[in-house]
Amino acid sequence: MARKVDVRVISATTRDLLRDVEAGRFRGDLYYRLKGVLIRVPSLRERPYDVELLLDWYLERYNEKYGVRVGLSSEAREKLLSYPWPGNVRELKHVVEGLVVSSADGGVVSEVDVARLLDGGLSSVDVNRSGLSRDEIERALKQAGGNKSKAARLLGVSRTTLWHRMKEFGIE
Repeated sequence: MARKVDVRVISATTRDLLRDVEAGRFRGDLYYRLKGVLIRVPSLRERPYDVELLLDWYLERYNEKYGVRVGLSSEAREKLLSYPWPGNVRELKHVVEGLVVSSADGGVVSEVDVARLLDGGLSSVDVNRSGLSRDEIERALKQAGGNKSKAARLLGVSRTTLWHRMKEFGIE
């Protein structure tokens, strides 16, 4: 039995679909069905005035998430504000989280910390497949006085997950 439905499709891409249609890499009929209303959102480097707002918002969000109070030195802030953000908002989000996570004791992030993270990539945060970083695990273990059950509760994971992640990072 056929039913008539009224749907709206919202999609996003970083590709130039019209160019892909012309090159034969995307179906023209699908492009024109999807085209409807195009909304172009400028990249973060095209709207540098948003960087500081997003930076502060993500900093507050991750401070709350990880239960720390990490701030930025004026030099660190300036380095982040002048960075071109080729990975857009997603990169900014991950960098801020990396800065908060790697500053396990809280305090102030320096320009050197920012440079290390931007130059070395996010691998320097050393996050495993569960999303837990080595620093998070070590901080939780320190807060829990070495008690793995308590540390697992602090991290919101099972004791077994914590044990496996500790093994991945070589934490005794």
